[in-house]
Amino acid sequence: MDEKDDLAKELKKRCTELENKAEYYQGIAEKAGQKRLREVEQLNRLISDHKKSEKALRESEQHFRLIAQSTNDIFYEWDIESGELNWFGEIDIVLGYEAGEIQHTLEDWLRLIHPEDRPLLDDAVLLHKESTKPIDYIYRVMCKDGSIRFWNDIGSPILDQEGKPKKWIGGISDITERKRSEEFLRQKTIMEAVGSLAGGIAHDFKNILAGILGYTELLQMDLSSSNFSPKRIESRLDKILTAGNRAKELTSQLLGFSRQGQYSPKNIDPNLIVSEAYGLVERLANVEGQQLSFSGNAASYIYADQTQFYQVIQNIMINAIYAGSIGNKVSVTTEDVAVKKLISTTMGNIPEGQYVKLTINDNGTGIEEKVLPRIFEPFFTTKEKGKGTGMGLAMVYGIVKNHNGYISVETDTSPENHGTTFSVYFPAVEKREIEKNEYNGNITGTGKILIIDDELSIREMVQDALEMKGYEVVTAAEGQEGLEKFRSGSFDVVITDLIMPLGMDGIELCREVRELDPNVPIYAMSGYHQDKSVQQMLSKGATGFIGKPFKLEELYQIISSALALK
Repeated sequence: MDEKDDLAKELKKRCTELENKAEYYQGIAEKAGQKRLREVEQLNRLISDHKKSEKALRESEQHFRLIAQSTNDIFYEWDIESGELNWFGEIDIVLGYEAGEIQHTLEDWLRLIHPEDRPLLDDAVLLHKESTKPIDYIYRVMCKDGSIRFWNDIGSPILDQEGKPKKWIGGISDITERKRSEEFLRQKTIMEAVGSLAGGIAHDFKNILAGILGYTELLQMDLSSSNFSPKRIESRLDKILTAGNRAKELTSQLLGFSRQGQYSPKNIDPNLIVSEAYGLVERLANVEGQQLSFSGNAASYIYADQTQFYQVIQNIMINAIYAGSIGNKVSVTTEDVAVKKLISTTMGNIPEGQYVKLTINDNGTGIEEKVLPRIFEPFFTTKEKGKGTGMGLAMVYGIVKNHNGYISVETDTSPENHGTTFSVYFPAVEKREIEKNEYNGNITGTGKILIIDDELSIREMVQDALEMKGYEVVTAAEGQEGLEKFRSGSFDVVITDLIMPLGMDGIELCREVRELDPNVPIYAMSGYHQDKSVQQMLSKGATGFIGKPFKLEELYQIISSALALK
């Protein structure tokens, strides 16, 4: 009996242990199941959120796409780490490409940029991998047919947890029509200024021509006279040459004043440009009975587009002259200034640094207090209807801003101190000396030279000048004739006019000659040295350019240098 009791107790004990273990493992199983359940629930939530994100992304993409289609704008997203570039908008169609021809890569995007604007965008790409500031750029893009569009690119960065940009999101607007309108208004403003200067210019040209014609007649009389004096003839020739150079300078000023061209900044001497503008506007001051003075004290250069800087000067000077009456004094000065503390201007505070300061002061009537805040507004003018576009100072403001410059205006309308002072600040850059090749006027040479020009007097003059130095010269009156003579002979140098109304022009001639002889030096001649045709001819293989009118020593130097390279 005792044995049975003991066995029963042992069995009961083992059952209790098994029950306890069963409860223990059941508890673990329940906890594991709950954990797995929570994990499943979390996974379901993630899947749901992901689906919502995908839906939101698709809706966002569709939203951007609809906006791009309705506005003709382009929206983009650039992932810095992966380099992936996505955009919304018909960029292919806008630029004349087939759909899908432009790949969604940064490299393909940059290939669209105009070659002159590529450095700006290359630098921007590097900068914005670190920069957290928004961007606002205007640059040119090339269409498939070679035409140009202007884009305004505005973008902002998306930052990571460390505050560094991981993506850029932005929009691009095509502002080509706006640019064309601005150029039209700029040219209209220029023509208004030319109209103001026309009287003085015509007067100067008449004086120059009177001197040239008069001394030429005197030379004819001298040569037919028995009282022949070589010294007197030399004196008269010097006076004709001086008058001719005056006409050349005046013509160059007019071309520089009115030319249309692309923005082309470089290091320039501000004193030189101000002096040129001063020489032209001085004629208007004289007509108006006013005094104009200039003092160029700046030793530094500025990095600017020469034409646009010229327009800043002439617009402010012309306004100063019209603000005064007979006896008004207008002074123009340049100087180097070091800004050591912030200076407040119309365009904001000038940062510390080195600047070239252009100051134009007049003692005219001054600018009324109610008018002063509006003087830089486009189309705002105080002139009579039909007398001005109101774009002169607006253009000045835009040019100075694009050159990272600043303008301040001080004015007084009181009877005692009336007058206005415009101060324009341009960042200073180091002066760069230009090496000049010295020419020995006694140099003579040998070689066969082909001259093509539709103006008989130019052909004869160049032929006489070169034959005097020992060269053999062949001439042609137009491009096709010149090409035929080139084919039938062997020439060391070709000099051709750029623009010839009849037949083949200089550009086509250059292309044809280059196919026949890739190495012969070819030089273009033209009075329009800023014309786009010059760049086109150089791209077709022309060796260089000779601007009309030119000095004979310049012609001799070019010929001598060309032959030395053969």
